[in-house]
Amino acid sequence: MADAAVLSKEIRMDIGMTIPCVRSLATTDKPNEFKEDIANYWHFEIKARDTGTMLLNDLRNPLHPINEEEFIQFLADAILNKSFSITEYEQLTSLDFENEAEVADDLRDLWQMMYGDRPIETSPTINNSAV
Repeated sequence: MADAAVLSKEIRMDIGMTIPCVRSLATTDKPNEFKEDIANYWHFEIKARDTGTMLLNDLRNPLHPINEEEFIQFLADAILNKSFSITEYEQLTSLDFENEAEVADDLRDLWQMMYGDRPIETSPTINNSAV
């Protein structure tokens, strides 16, 4: 059973690779939790797997630090407002990008995998400017 202060889990990949994910549940730093999800699920070594389903399952878990709606808002903001710097996104994914448009295109691929043709838009009620 998960400790009330820390969520610990492992992501088991088809290739036999296990990625430990440990997060504090006491944190309210939603933008950093979003970035951790990108790093854990959209890293170059695992993004070809069933990332969308795995991430959706976690986002819908009440113990996950951010919920699906928060993730959608942060992802839409990152795509539409290009809120990731190239360097930061390269560190999260271990991929190389030439410009912010390539970063946004890569994030659109994640959106497509998770939400298909759903329009990419942010809610005016959630402030994501800290991404």
